[in-house]
Amino acid sequence: MTPRLKGFIFATLSVIALCALASTVFFLSPIGAVIGAGLATIIAPIAILVFGVPAHLGLSWLKKTSLRAHLWTGFAISTVLAFGIAFKLPHGGARMMIALFEMTIILLAGPCAAWAFWRTVRPDLPATTSVPLNTE
Repeated sequence: MTPRLKGFIFATLSVIALCALASTVFFLSPIGAVIGAGLATIIAPIAILVFGVPAHLGLSWLKKTSLRAHLWTGFAISTVLAFGIAFKLPHGGARMMIALFEMTIILLAGPCAAWAFWRTVRPDLPATTSVPLNTE
């Protein structure tokens, strides 16, 4: 398994864990964790594929390998997605509370996934090469 693939898997798992935790707090029951994790299991891989992979390729192309660059990129992507929800935000009622909850999770999920990816892949470090021990 390549480090990049492992990074994308850990980024996806971090979003799923974040959604499970936030849903538990929002619903005040363990059933919330099941609901949040179930929905995130469907949505998170698609989001990582559609937004995370191009973001990583763009940062690699720009030679931006720092944690700060990854976090700001994750936050920028999640901010754009949260604005998409904000434009359709209903006024009042339960749907407004759910939309605000979704926006909060989205704003946290982008940097969380970027951090998990960066900690796994560590693009700021040079690739290690294996040197044979026996040089006869």
